[in-house]
Amino acid sequence: MKEEHQRQCDELRTALLQLFHDAGYENKGLIGCLEAFEQEPLYKEKLEQLELENERLKEQIKRLRKTVNSKDSMSSKLREALRE
Repeated sequence: MKEEHQRQCDELRTALLQLFHDAGYENKGLIGCLEAFEQEPLYKEKLEQLELENERLKEQIKRLRKTVNSKDSMSSKLREALRE
């Protein structure tokens, strides 16, 4: 998949540079778009890593909240027992 993507990028770059040469000017915005397209697989991979990390952190927060809530309920039970 990555090789195919790189091949497409190389073909696009060659064609775009040829068009610029034929037209007699360059468009920096189009070159920037092509460079961003070349980086797309890296961004997708990073996004997947961040999504996994986000899920892991959400689960960790759930566990910690349960721990804190269970301690709070125990202390309130102790408080009730002491009041009696």
